[in-house]
Amino acid sequence: MTFTQAISRITPPSPQAEQAARDRMARMGEDAWAALGRLGEYPPLLAGCTREPRLLLDKRTLVVTASEGFDRPQARPALADAAARKGALGIALTRTGCGILGIDLTPGAAPLPGVLARPVEGGSPFTRSQVTAALNLGAELGEMLWKRGTHLVILSTAAPSPARTAALAARLTRRSPARFSEGEVLAQAQSLLEQYQPSRRFYALLEALATPDMVFLAGVMAGCAARQMVVCPDGPDALAAAALVSLACPRFIHSCFCLEAGSDPVRQALIQLLEGHPLACTGTRLGCGYGTLTALPLLDGLSHLYHSLAPSGCPYPQRPSNVFH
Repeated sequence: MTFTQAISRITPPSPQAEQAARDRMARMGEDAWAALGRLGEYPPLLAGCTREPRLLLDKRTLVVTASEGFDRPQARPALADAAARKGALGIALTRTGCGILGIDLTPGAAPLPGVLARPVEGGSPFTRSQVTAALNLGAELGEMLWKRGTHLVILSTAAPSPARTAALAARLTRRSPARFSEGEVLAQAQSLLEQYQPSRRFYALLEALATPDMVFLAGVMAGCAARQMVVCPDGPDALAAAALVSLACPRFIHSCFCLEAGSDPVRQALIQLLEGHPLACTGTRLGCGYGTLTALPLLDGLSHLYHSLAPSGCPYPQRPSNVFH
């Protein structure tokens, strides 16, 4: 599946699934769900996105990308520890039932356990053909995750690019980059905007301002949304990629769930652009999926409550399991 095919397959939420979720919630009473606040708004949204009133979120995967390669000293131990269920990220993955999959975008990178090689050719600025190739690679990965039975995907990056995310946030929201950054990052963001001055057109923004991570992630998100999977971008780079996909296909925002707000202005502006309603507002700048992982237990608790209203013979699904063993 190509990126163009993926965005053409993204459809609006299912009204029938949303109504079925509301009918099930009505059995407990409106006051009980109102007490959950924003959390109580999620069952119909998730049901409409997945076309499934049962909230099947029992298989998840955490996708971490890095354009500079996972063989870097700071990236390799983190991935190895997480895959072995060690360290803070490994513990968080175990507690939430998520798997982890590294995607190395560096051409000619040495193979590593638990890392898929998806070389992305080109630099900055990209050519149109390089952008298209990277988007298609991402869409193919989204198709692969769907074939593995994944229901919810967390997308992050191990190589943040604060200047480019600030420049993209400024361009997409039509604000000054000074609203999102300062110091050296602000100078770099202003230089990017002055040098390229891209339009709001999707491909022009990708060619001028995006990194290999963002382009690839945009393709993954489109591929996942085309298969009615829940997409959870984590961190400014992933949120910027999600905002770019929504520019190409406005229907994408119905598949995109921003679960953790964070504290930096770039993330908050992009979440607002995506019409997101975060579950958790920790006030931190967590990376590599940590932010969304902190919010997943809330979704688990919601699913247990929701499925306690299930008809006889339709039990709550088993505890989430790791997709990638």
